Amino acid sequence: PPTSTSFIMAEQRLVTALALTGVSALLISWWRRKQAPSSCARLKVSDSGTDEVPVAGTQPSAGARTALRPRAILFGDSITELSGATHTGEAGWGALLSQYLLRRVDVLTRGFSGYNTRQALAILPYALPARQNGEDGPLFATIFFGANDSASAESTSAPVKQHVPLQEYEQNLRALVQAFRLGGCDHVLVL
Repeated sequence: PPTSTSFIMAEQRLVTALALTGVSALLISWWRRKQAPSSCARLKVSDSGTDEVPVAGTQPSAGARTALRPRAILFGDSITELSGATHTGEAGWGALLSQYLLRRVDVLTRGFSGYNTRQALAILPYALPARQNGEDGPLFATIFFGANDSASAESTSAPVKQHVPLQEYEQNLRALVQAFRLGGCDHVLVL
């Protein structure tokens, strides 16, 4: 019979596989859109070589902040916060995703243990980096909430009532997706 540990490990592999499948297509699309022979700059990364880094459009003005790579944002509850490693010390889904995208996408993890979608909406403006000077929005984002929202409505064990009714949960998820899209993120994966 499956143990809780084997179930958790299978869940981690499933989430990782789903995320990596969609991310590969997004990366290819981004590089095709951004990278052209005239829009690349050379950045010395070591004594032995260089790496091409896309530069969107023209050179930035003095003091402008330009991202060297597109960003991805993992936004969620404790499942996201602890996605760097499992309780057994193995790499979690967030760490595997970061490793897969190494030197291609900067992965920002914004996980908040115990939070539900109602709380996520309240902290969203503070949790996510603001775009500056025409920067592109995130290449993609994941939204992974629901474990705390689905807590029993009668539960008294948590200091803050975590339960969110299903209809409100759905509305909150839609509002989170809309907020990411308004922030320049066209690809939002709700897990």
